[in-house]
Amino acid sequence: LALGCKRLAEEISQIDFGLHLDGFLRGAQEHWDGSGPEGKSRDEIPLESRIAALVLHKTLNPDAELPEGRFDPELAGRLSKPTRCAPTGAADQRSLLTLGQAFERGGDLENAYRAYEGVLDGGELNLTAFEAALGKARIERAIRGERLPRLLKSVRGMAKNLGDQVRARAVLEGGLLLLPDPEAKAYLLEAQQLYGEQGDELGLARAHLGLASLGEEAPFRAALEVLLQPEHIWELSDSSYWMLPWLLAKPDLVEPGVVVRVLGESARGLKACMEDDSLSIEARLHAVDALRKFEGDLPLAPVRVLMQDKTPQIQKALEALKVELKSAQGASLKLVSFGPFVVSRGDESIAETEWKHQKVKYLLAYLAKNWRTPVPDEQLMEEFWPGPADRAKRSLYQATYNLRRCLKDPDAPQLDYIRRERGCLSLNEDLPIWNDYKELEEALSGGCEPDNRAMLNRALRLYRGPYLERCYMDWAVSARGSLELKVMEALEWLTQDQLSQGNKEGALQHARQLFELDPLSNAAQLLTMKALVGLGQSKQALDHFKVCEDLLRQELNLEPTIEMLQLRQAAKLQDEPSGLIG
Repeated sequence: LALGCKRLAEEISQIDFGLHLDGFLRGAQEHWDGSGPEGKSRDEIPLESRIAALVLHKTLNPDAELPEGRFDPELAGRLSKPTRCAPTGAADQRSLLTLGQAFERGGDLENAYRAYEGVLDGGELNLTAFEAALGKARIERAIRGERLPRLLKSVRGMAKNLGDQVRARAVLEGGLLLLPDPEAKAYLLEAQQLYGEQGDELGLARAHLGLASLGEEAPFRAALEVLLQPEHIWELSDSSYWMLPWLLAKPDLVEPGVVVRVLGESARGLKACMEDDSLSIEARLHAVDALRKFEGDLPLAPVRVLMQDKTPQIQKALEALKVELKSAQGASLKLVSFGPFVVSRGDESIAETEWKHQKVKYLLAYLAKNWRTPVPDEQLMEEFWPGPADRAKRSLYQATYNLRRCLKDPDAPQLDYIRRERGCLSLNEDLPIWNDYKELEEALSGGCEPDNRAMLNRALRLYRGPYLERCYMDWAVSARGSLELKVMEALEWLTQDQLSQGNKEGALQHARQLFELDPLSNAAQLLTMKALVGLGQSKQALDHFKVCEDLLRQELNLEPTIEMLQLRQAAKLQDEPSGLIG
């Protein structure tokens, strides 16, 4: 926590937080016991302000004891606990990448670009840097910049040294970003070939859809069904900027029900397409017509977006839908807790400003984590508001009220996603809720067995980053560590499994993911080395050995294992020119 706060303090001056910064700094002056300048109670002081106050005090007074009543005792206790963390450089890269992705998803492209630049300034060539370079390309496409081809060339160059799976991702994303330019075809054909060879269903589906949008022969209906699976909602939403103009321009391409399912997950993309005029009036009328013909529960988010269109033809077509909108059952709730915690109704994320306090948001995460059983009030009070019972009970009731207010859909106020029964709280499982924590737990429940390969790979797709990355409450930290260990165990097993089947490219991809999660892991270092040597990539193997050697010496004061030394020797022999003696 201390290292993370130190890096946050170093980086905060580089980011334009606007009006949020003023409240952040004022909150840092408040006292835990309520005796600060504005007299705010502990529940009113944002977590980031409490962290900043504690870090600033310890930086200026490293040897002094903490004054009583000034700081959050939970955070103060965590500062004194030893913890194992990744080397600073790797952790900084991953933190900046996550920050950039959060800014990008929130529409703050300037700060997202700055964060991605910060990742790449480190100079390391790894998966984190690759994702940052790809992020820069996405932003360039969003602003319709002229540097997109050059950035994509750089992305492809980076991917050459990171294995065939990363190379496939580079050409796929590059092709999709270039759409509808005909230049995208060569990228997508290469992606189709690579993903076909690797047996990657999701990558192949996205390549097929991209090619179909260019008029090429491809099984796009089956590909759409793959993207409509719940674990692929982000890929579907992120593809909407090019998919919707193509899909809505051809009324007979797919059934109205499929169009509505796509629209239900792509309201953000629909809004972007309408703002940049990439949807003709005919395409928008087709969207309205598909929604009107839909016989199931109407997704509200795309209807709201279309209602912002003041074109007379669109408004007239929407009249029937406005009546249906009043009686619709509400959008499904989506909880994405790996990486930054994102809560969405349909395709619309609930803005950070709507949560009165971070504890309200994390109360929802706690209920989602305990999806199997209702949580007693006493347990919630102990975790979130330790202290006098009467104060804790008031805080819990206030937080529950605020949580219900945040989740309430204005068009379906009768729906309550939070259920209270017999002194316990839980998520209302009678309503449509997609919870990635539940999905990942179920995917990992079968263990590391040959019959469970598909579910293990699904778990890796769900694991987009550390669980509740910015939450430092004890229960979240514990769950984060436990889940990361399970994911690492799955990665290690899959790497070994791929090596035993002779699939060295697949093994390298999983080994690199494992190494990104824990560069000091002996298994991560060794398996990456084995895959590189097995592929004959001697230079990359020797470079990897040097990185591991430096890490072990700097962080643990250890030397590489005998097996690593043997693999280095094998890589050196590969690197030597062969020839006949005599």
